[in-house]
Order: sequence, then C-alpha cells, then structure tokens
Amino acid sequence: MMSNEENVDVLIEAWKLMVGRLPGAVIEQANGVATMFAHVPLPFLNLSMPDYPLANAEALRGALAVVRERAKSCKHGSLLALCEPWVPAEWEQVALEEGFAMALNMTGMAADHLLPARRVAGVSVSPGIE
Repeated sequence: MMSNEENVDVLIEAWKLMVGRLPGAVIEQANGVATMFAHVPLPFLNLSMPDYPLANAEALRGALAVVRERAKSCKHGSLLALCEPWVPAEWEQVALEEGFAMALNMTGMAADHLLPARRVAGVSVSPGIE
C-alpha cells in the first residue's frame, strides 16, 4: 500500500506528464504547491496541489493563497487537489472561507503489476493511423 506522500507524488508527476505535453502548459512547483496548468478550458487539466502536509488552518490558508495567486494566470477554470490526511480537520470550512468549494472526491489507485506499454511514451498517433 502506498503512503500518502507516495500518492501525492504520483498524482503530481502524472499531471506534470499529462499537462506538460500540451503547447500552453506551465508547470511550477514552489512555495509548497505544485501547479500544472494546461491553459485549456477543461479545469481537470489546470490543477494545483499542496506538496506537503498542512498541519493547521494557517498553513492551509497559506497554500490556498499561493493557489489563488497562480489561478489568476489562467483564463480558464482550475481545480485544487487536497490529500485529506494532509489537511487539518476543519479544512472544508477554511476552504469555504477562502473562496473554494468541494467539486469532486477522488480516490487514489494502485496496482501490483502493470501491462507493458502499448506505445512508446511521448509518441502520438493520428486517428486512423496505426
């Protein structure tokens, strides 16, 4: 079973990989927040996430301030991902006070074995061409 730290790291690296392939991508990981913005209309591809545990409401407010500031750079909607064990019990109230609201609940996934890759990473194939 993966630790919370491993889950967060995997999520951040997956979004960096997904978003980093797009032409308008901006990826920044500093000040305790990883931001992966594709700058596209799909908020799912414009994501920020704290990359360390936030021990109290003050730490959460600080991370939310970084997220809010970075979101100004994207003309499209964006999402904030939080690892629930890494935020204080009152995280939802603090988030509401800071102008954030729950949008969806995600569950981490893990596998003991993966099938071999069907394609070489980083190579795209046009529809209808195999």
